[in-house]
Amino acid sequence: MVLAMEEDETLHPISNDHNIEQVLHCGACVRESLSVGKDPSDYVTLEVGLTSIGVQVWCRRHRINVVHIDFGGAKPRANPNARVRVFDSHLKLAES
Repeated sequence: MVLAMEEDETLHPISNDHNIEQVLHCGACVRESLSVGKDPSDYVTLEVGLTSIGVQVWCRRHRINVVHIDFGGAKPRANPNARVRVFDSHLKLAES
């Protein structure tokens, strides 16, 4: 699957900033984490990847689908460029 990366002046740039407005979690992970007093964000183990129809979020802990988004044949724009800085041998997303 190839995502369209064409430049179009009418489109807004896709940033590298944290723009998540609604977090996706596995429901089973959330219930389990709360029952043992852990923060769901620290407990959930998700994989996100492209599929033949779009993108899928998969729970590695429970081996279940969290969401599978069908692009309906559209070729969405994407920004695959991560800006990283190295601190003490750990990778951290750049803040800019």
